[in-house]
Amino acid sequence: MSQWELRPTKPRPKKRWWVVGALLLVAALAVFVVGLWQTISSATATDAVVDATRTPVQVEVEAGTERMLYVPEDQLGAGCALSDASGTPLTLSSTGATTTVTTEGRTWRGVGTFTSPSAEVTVDCVGSPPGSLVRVGAPLGAGFAAGLVVTILVPMVLGLAGVAVLVTTTVLWVTRKPGQPGPPQGPGPQQPGWTPPPGPPSPPPPAW
Repeated sequence: MSQWELRPTKPRPKKRWWVVGALLLVAALAVFVVGLWQTISSATATDAVVDATRTPVQVEVEAGTERMLYVPEDQLGAGCALSDASGTPLTLSSTGATTTVTTEGRTWRGVGTFTSPSAEVTVDCVGSPPGSLVRVGAPLGAGFAAGLVVTILVPMVLGLAGVAVLVTTTVLWVTRKPGQPGPPQGPGPQQPGWTPPPGPPSPPPPAW
């Protein structure tokens, strides 16, 4: 194989691929931090904390959205009844499992969930012992679990992609030599269209 038929070696990857890999890792960290903060903030969102001995009281909630009634973890219960703005009683559905949320230095235990068609809910806790408290806030349900899954999976995908780009770029950079110039331009020997270079001029004819 002649020198005109040699193929140039593949060049090293561009340095910008390291930047791409680093940006993917930074994006993964940012998505994880923001997603975790939003998920926890949503789970601990509080509509109101009510003194159960001073009811009935009106609490503002988001209409048509499931909310949960909580009591302090060390409190037996509150025996509260709920109704919407029209006075229609609201059903308090049992959580079926122990649900606890810690916010502002206090741990709350979930009593049940409800959904109000109106933005105003009346909380009436008759006969509650002194010092009893109730809290109305966001429930810990499928939305919270989905938020955690997204918060974990999306950064994981971005992080793995960033690592893959960095590793691949590094390996190619190490194993490949710096770029070399390609073969000379134009046809070479034994190729169509090639003509040899002109030789030296012919000597003059002898004088007779």
